[in-house]
Amino acid sequence: MSEIELKFQIPDAFQDMIYQDFCASKVYKQRLLAHYYDTPDFQLAQQSIALRLRLEQGHWIQTLKYKTEQHIERFEFESDLGKKKQPKLNLALYQDHIDELPALFTTEDASQNFKIKFSTDVERISKILLFNQSEIEVCLDIGHLVFQQEKLRIFEIEFELVQGSIHDLIRCIEPWMNKYQLWLDTRSKSQRGDLHLQQQDMLLPQYAEPVVLDQAMTSNAAVHAILNNTFKHLLPNATALASGFYNSEHIHQARVAIRRMRSALKSYANLVHDISPHWAAQLRIIFQSLGNARDTDAIRETLLPQLQQAGCSHLEIPTAESYHNQVMWIFQSTETNQLILELMDYMTSEQSPKNKKKKPFLKYAEKNLKKTHQRIADDIGHFSQLEDEEKHKLRKRFKHLRYNIEFVRSLYSNKAVKDYLKAIKPIQELLGQYNDLLVAEQFFHELPENEEIHCAIDWLNQQEKQQLKHIDKQLKAFKKIKPFWS
Repeated sequence: MSEIELKFQIPDAFQDMIYQDFCASKVYKQRLLAHYYDTPDFQLAQQSIALRLRLEQGHWIQTLKYKTEQHIERFEFESDLGKKKQPKLNLALYQDHIDELPALFTTEDASQNFKIKFSTDVERISKILLFNQSEIEVCLDIGHLVFQQEKLRIFEIEFELVQGSIHDLIRCIEPWMNKYQLWLDTRSKSQRGDLHLQQQDMLLPQYAEPVVLDQAMTSNAAVHAILNNTFKHLLPNATALASGFYNSEHIHQARVAIRRMRSALKSYANLVHDISPHWAAQLRIIFQSLGNARDTDAIRETLLPQLQQAGCSHLEIPTAESYHNQVMWIFQSTETNQLILELMDYMTSEQSPKNKKKKPFLKYAEKNLKKTHQRIADDIGHFSQLEDEEKHKLRKRFKHLRYNIEFVRSLYSNKAVKDYLKAIKPIQELLGQYNDLLVAEQFFHELPENEEIHCAIDWLNQQEKQQLKHIDKQLKAFKKIKPFWS
């Protein structure tokens, strides 16, 4: 069967309040002791599979969970192994699902592959809520992840759809989120434990995956698939940033995901009728709010070594910690989490028949590609004479073009698309490098003047002039590129 639930973390300042409010009405309390299993080299964790034994009301329940294509749904197989002393794993229960599981489940005496990696000891306080036509179980979990020599605190709330619609589930959560400043956490207890054991404590950055469309897709179905793809890119990075366990690549990938989603909304939102007009504006605010952190990361990690090699050896750049709380707050904020829930509601909703335009999506996609390509061509001949803002706009158009090509590339010959992207890649890289130089120059101009600052600005100016020559050369070659959609 499938399990549909959303889990949220509760800021320290609101934990006492939510506990008192939650227990003010009739609740059900139980202690849950669970053991999580994996191979010594974390083969289950690598495939987002959780295997556990949990003691519930005197019964040992064996549970296997793994992800589905939906953001909030997992397959869940629960089996009651009885009231006896802690039993051994019974992997024979999964024989009907063996094709969906790793090969290590099918080896002789497969249970020997798995050992207890960590445990959880939790008091679960739960109640059932009726919301519209849906039934939702709300669980407040308080306890610990238990390792051999340490414990990590758990204080989180889960909302599980027992029956009804995902739309009702999300609408039910919103008042709780607003009152207690909840933030969405896509990590399961199993995932948190696995990460800690591997001494990571942070999710790996999520990168964009290919968009797969079909020639026969309606516009509505195609737009839905594209936006869903960008949302899957954003969501794990948003969790990492909200948790405070992240690095510069999480910030970068969150910005790329947001930029991709904004490109999709700009190009295709007019093809459907159920997209909120304020999403693009909110995404823009979040994107800009991450700008200082991202710019500083780029200067520190990319340009600073070059500046030091050029003789500017005593420059002081703010550390990543300078923006840590600001970044974390952005993704813990109610505004950001409200937006994430609205996007999730859209991604998981049934497509309305009234939105299913009969004309194939490809016609609209090609019109958009031609328009963007032409706008770029119009600015190519005089790039060096453009104001910095206009140069930046051209760079954004190239990004917009590339993202829209990636959205629809499955509808074209792979070789033709690959050749086109290969031809524009050097232009994008040069424009990106040039923009980093401009940002860095502005950054150093805002710092108190000294010899090191002058050294940095002089070096950056020299690099900008060189980059402009390379860019002009590459842009002239752009006019010779044959569009694959022609």
